Amino acid sequence: MAYTIVPVDINETFSVSQPKITANFAAINTVVSVDHETFDSAGGVEGKHKQVTFNVQSSHPTTAATEVKLYSKNNAAGNPALWFQKSGVAASAPGIDFTTAKIESSGYCWLPCGLKMIWGTVTIDKDKLSVTVTFANGGFKEVPFALLITKQNSGGASADSIVVVSSKSKANATFSRVDSHYIGTLAVMEYLAIGH
Repeated sequence: MAYTIVPVDINETFSVSQPKITANFAAINTVVSVDHETFDSAGGVEGKHKQVTFNVQSSHPTTAATEVKLYSKNNAAGNPALWFQKSGVAASAPGIDFTTAKIESSGYCWLPCGLKMIWGTVTIDKDKLSVTVTFANGGFKEVPFALLITKQNSGGASADSIVVVSSKSKANATFSRVDSHYIGTLAVMEYLAIGH
């Protein structure tokens, strides 16, 4: 029997009401048992979460000014992802997908606070003064707040001048040698960009 919001009629005898009440408790136990320790679990863990399972939503939710939401929805690649929706946001403004990432030597990820990190490795060729890198995953919504570079090679025959960020935009950044006398050597760098 399915759960009934009002299982008992005041005019019923107990023998008629009892099976309905029992069926309601069984239905409640079935719901509580999903992702929870059951009523008869030992050690005082009854009702505590074992895990949380989210059904994939077809659209982003709307949140009131006094709430936030954590939900599952497909990402741009069509794969289920966890999203965080801040308070007072309309469904037309999606939350933050903080589980989709490219975890490789050149990649990206979103943090639940809304910051995005993009990183990678880039080389200024021997015959070039600079190189432009296109940020992964469509870059940023705004020009990144910070862009850090670290030279991987230094000293010996591969010695090079200081390399700086000579320009940055939402989509890309240009890294340039400070001293053109060092054209002729490779400048291998790692970079980390932080923005939103």
